[in-house]
This record gives sequence, structure tokens and C-alpha cells, in this order.
Amino acid sequence: MDRLTQGEYITLDNNKEYFVVEIVEQEDKRYLYLVSEKDVQVVVAEEIIDGDDIFVETIDDKEKITEIVKIVTGRLNQN
Repeated sequence: MDRLTQGEYITLDNNKEYFVVEIVEQEDKRYLYLVSEKDVQVVVAEEIIDGDDIFVETIDDKEKITEIVKIVTGRLNQN
């Protein structure tokens, strides 16, 4: 089982392709900052491992989304 990596393209359940811009590890969880280039849409999701399977579940918690976006934008501004 290979974990998702920055720079990888993934397809979510909505059949849209997203680019993994950044990965944030926090409190034993991995959050993905995803961008759909076709729809110019940003999504924050959690990578969930269940045995040998990897699932990606979008986050609806606005506070968690804001927290992850601040971390990602801070990292991107440093580069």
C-alpha cells in the first residue's frame, strides 16, 4: 500500500480529478489540499487507511478546513 503523495493526481467519488498540492499531518491524521484544475476548485480531504485500502474523504468542518488552508498557504508563501 502506497500512501498518497504531493504532486499526484487522484479521482474522487464525484469523478473529478484533483492534484495533491500539499499534505498536512496533524493529530495522527493526514489532510490533503486538493485542487481541480478543470473546475478551479479547492478541496480539503482526509486520507483514511483501512487495512490495505486507502480512502479519501472530503472534509465539511469549516474550522478544520480554515486551519488546514492557513497551514498550506503559509507553506506556499515560504517557497
